[in-house]
Amino acid sequence: MGDFKLTSSAFEDGGEIPRECGYKHGNEEPPLSSSGIPEGTKSLALIMDDPDAMEPAGKVWVHWVVWDILNIDGPLSTKRICKLGTTDFGKVGYGGPAPPDKRHTYVFKLYALDCALKLAAGESTKADVEQFAPYIFCIHLLMCILHIQNIFLAEIALFSTSFPRFFSREFKTAFIFSNIFFNVL
Repeated sequence: MGDFKLTSSAFEDGGEIPRECGYKHGNEEPPLSSSGIPEGTKSLALIMDDPDAMEPAGKVWVHWVVWDILNIDGPLSTKRICKLGTTDFGKVGYGGPAPPDKRHTYVFKLYALDCALKLAAGESTKADVEQFAPYIFCIHLLMCILHIQNIFLAEIALFSTSFPRFFSREFKTAFIFSNIFFNVL
């Protein structure tokens, strides 16, 4: 399970994010790939958000919510069978980086779940997907930095953790939300 990863062919550590991925510059989904999917994974979920939006927007801004992604190593594509949720732009699907004030960090979170999420496509949000935390048994983060001056720099900060099956769902939920989301980001 320790090999579970989310990567992008579009940006490397210290590289540039393609301009076309920005909300105002084409809004194209960045190419992402998964590998090392843990045994027992029934589906994958992906959330992209901007924790640096707290100051200008008053909340962590959600850019992309995808679930029921086929649990196949390789490229993640919303053209495959999956469901897309509503972003904070008020639209279904991908909403690229658009920092309003300064450099922002964008976090891609790939979840390995031991169930398929029974959520309606289109109207579901990040909060709906995160209610399934007890079913998450592996997570990997990929972070990108975006500058407002139209200079797209990427830093990849890789973090992954796996949970042996003998840990309770309550323990996994508490660990994920207290240690990963609040301390790492």
